[in-house]
Amino acid sequence: MNEEGHQQATRAVKNLIEVLSYLTTLATPKQKEEALANVYIVADLLSKKAAIGLYDI
Repeated sequence: MNEEGHQQATRAVKNLIEVLSYLTTLATPKQKEEALANVYIVADLLSKKAAIGLYDI
């Protein structure tokens, strides 16, 4: 994987961590549910890209 791909993957993981931090603090239960669903979608997409070699996570 090239450096740009590594940086993109790192940013994506950092963004997921930020969302998870938000979930544990400010969100209402409904917002937590919706945001967590989005986290799972993004994590799934990242893992699929890693599986086909676009990102090395």
